[in-house]
Amino acid sequence: MSTELNKTKRIPSIDRFRGTVIFCMVIFQFIAYFDNLGVIANISSHAPDAQAIYILPNFAIADVIAPMFILAIGLTYMPSFRRRAEKDGVKTAVIHFVCRNLTLIGIGVCMNGINNILDGDSESLNLVMIALTVGMLVSGLLTLILSAFKAKKAKKVMSTILQVILLVMGAAGIVITTVNFIMLCLGKTADSFGYWLVLHHIGFAGLVALPFVALSYMSKNGKKWGGNQTYRRSCNSYCLCNFPRRQPFGRSVCKQYGAC
Repeated sequence: MSTELNKTKRIPSIDRFRGTVIFCMVIFQFIAYFDNLGVIANISSHAPDAQAIYILPNFAIADVIAPMFILAIGLTYMPSFRRRAEKDGVKTAVIHFVCRNLTLIGIGVCMNGINNILDGDSESLNLVMIALTVGMLVSGLLTLILSAFKAKKAKKVMSTILQVILLVMGAAGIVITTVNFIMLCLGKTADSFGYWLVLHHIGFAGLVALPFVALSYMSKNGKKWGGNQTYRRSCNSYCLCNFPRRQPFGRSVCKQYGAC
């Protein structure tokens, strides 16, 4: 099999679709604060808000964005996972996708933290999220400044700090929402945690789909969990191919096995 099949191939139509959805998410997140826009400011309101702009009964324009992005992710999820797994192994690919989806949730929590700053929210839990948001914004700004000055080592450190903060915020979002859900089910509270919005749904959908994607890939390709190893049938027996990290399918190592 040609190594060209292993190269990343972008699908322009999906990229444009995804870019449009991301643009809408950013606009919808903050447009409500611009009251001078009149009815346009209500485009970010979700059902059942009375001010929301409805396109169907109980279905507002803002309710379309998250499903659209989840669809875009689903269209490229398996090809993206396959490329990562063939390059670095299944375990590394799973860790990468867990971090990616937690980061998405973390960015969503950060965007809500910005809203809390703008609203002047002073609740204790929200103050913690605001503190993490400020840390994320400061580390992100320092990363951009260091990048402009080409300070590679300092930029790498600051980028790592930024990534850790986003992962912590993503994990915190899941834990707090899970506790809130249990409390709602037990009747301990009547309030829903306000941090579970568009990006959170997208990141959580990615985490839910990940085990099924990984298991499907391993079963179809004979891959093992712990690294770049594959079993292929040859002469009615199984041969084990241990191949280098970036060597597609381990061909150079397994020539002696024929079909392997």
